[in-house]
Amino acid sequence: MQPSATKCARTRLSPGGPRLRTLLLIALACGILARLARYWLNFPLWGDEAFVAVDFLARGFAEMLEPLTYRQIVPIGYMWATLGVTLVAGLDEHALRLLPTAAGIAALWLFWRFCRTQVDTRSALLALALLAPAYYPIRHAVECKPYSTDLLVALWLLLTAASVLKRPQSPIGWILLAIGAALAPWCSYPSAFLLAGIVSTLAICRLRSWNSANWLAIASIGAIALASFTWMYFAYARPHAAAAVGITATQMWDESFPPIRKPWLLPWWLISTHVGNLVAYPVGAKNGGSILTATLIVIGAVRLWRTNRPLLVLLLSALPFNLVAAALEKYPYGSTVRTSMYLAPSFCLLAGVGLLTALRAWLRPAARRRGVQLAAMGLCAIAPVLIVMDAITPYKKRANFEARRAIRALAEDIRPNDRVIVLNALQPGGELPFIQPWRGDGAQFIYYLSLFVEPKLRSAGEALAPDTRALDPQRGRILWAPPAAAVRDAHGTTWALFFGGAEFEKHFDGGSMEAHVAALSEKLGTAERSTHVLQRKRDRSGTELNWQTIEVYRFGADDAADNAAAAGRGS
Repeated sequence: MQPSATKCARTRLSPGGPRLRTLLLIALACGILARLARYWLNFPLWGDEAFVAVDFLARGFAEMLEPLTYRQIVPIGYMWATLGVTLVAGLDEHALRLLPTAAGIAALWLFWRFCRTQVDTRSALLALALLAPAYYPIRHAVECKPYSTDLLVALWLLLTAASVLKRPQSPIGWILLAIGAALAPWCSYPSAFLLAGIVSTLAICRLRSWNSANWLAIASIGAIALASFTWMYFAYARPHAAAAVGITATQMWDESFPPIRKPWLLPWWLISTHVGNLVAYPVGAKNGGSILTATLIVIGAVRLWRTNRPLLVLLLSALPFNLVAAALEKYPYGSTVRTSMYLAPSFCLLAGVGLLTALRAWLRPAARRRGVQLAAMGLCAIAPVLIVMDAITPYKKRANFEARRAIRALAEDIRPNDRVIVLNALQPGGELPFIQPWRGDGAQFIYYLSLFVEPKLRSAGEALAPDTRALDPQRGRILWAPPAAAVRDAHGTTWALFFGGAEFEKHFDGGSMEAHVAALSEKLGTAERSTHVLQRKRDRSGTELNWQTIEVYRFGADDAADNAAAAGRGS
């Protein structure tokens, strides 16, 4: 009877409640289903994703080493891995998001393994229930960006470092940590903070108990991490950073850096940052919107200080290095979850320990197990709510959804023998407006034209050379910003497209655009014009503006109709 009673105590949270394993499976299932549901809903690419996606249209492995089209600074490990996926699965949104989604799901399992080996089972369950249904890890796990791989790499490093701390005599932990130290900088930029923290933790927490072999291993791990990061930085990251605009030139990152030049604001910055988006798990917001999670993290930190200081130091060891980088304006700190995703395991584990500590303090002994059960189930309930919200609004920005729909509908009307001209230029210096000032919306326009329209035209013409990427906009059949004088008369239909609207009027001259269309009309005949409004906005006077539009000019529509009718009579 004794073993049976012990087993029951370990597998149930309360006499009439679900087993611990059941709650664990519920938490994992909620997290996985939320990620798969968002993946299946196939959100249109939004600006940040499109910045990266356009490079997969045209580049091979060697070209990925060069500065990216929109000057994004993305780890080469992520770019190469995603490129490999696209070579097998294609270039649509599902293929571009397959690696991040898989990384997000794998991270849940690794997080449970990490928590289960470091803290008691109930704290581990609550920590998993905080991460699995959390909004930002779900969202960023289904985006063509490296944020969920940051999370996965961080968990690998934490898991192996914790193993070394517990069993320094085992060579397996040291070997796995060395592999992580060698590969992590190429796959995740913020892993540099974590590696620095891990080496510092290993040196501090076992200062008197390490033998000479352990100290040699620590020095080797540090040397491997430093050498790998240095090689990556000078061979790849530094040239990309030099070509980029830089985060200091972008206003959105201003609050990510401590106000060193105004030190009297530093205390408030530290408080507001640590109760804002930095710790938004499972949900949260700026301006104190994550104060509850922050409170649980503090409670959890106090608890670990009393019971497991090496683990606490390991969890928080990356923060000072990230903070120094932010003070030097080299890497953001705290304004968004995405750039701090590598800290999610630390914050969620501390919050899980803090939540269990609070439940033990607030509830009577007889009600504590039931409280843990209800807390875990309540947190997991966030996931189905997010799934419903995603299903109702399957996009981040409505204009992105409308742009994809408009281009897909246009592609259905285009025939293989048609000609497509775009009045936005891929390169600066021509007579038509350069599209890069359109930022992410322009990148999305390039991507969807390449994805939907280019294959339709390709079916009528010769294939590209084997060394050319399938949808390279520079070498495809879509004509980007040809001079009006270079456009020859042709039988059939010519489509001229322009991505514009009031938002972008400062980047082009409406009069010169009309003159360009008039010059095309002289050669191709009168055009049928249609406007696809992607977004409307009111100005300060209350006037409604077509904020973003896709203008479509169709030349030779009558000839195309006559040809179709003649073909019908012939048949």
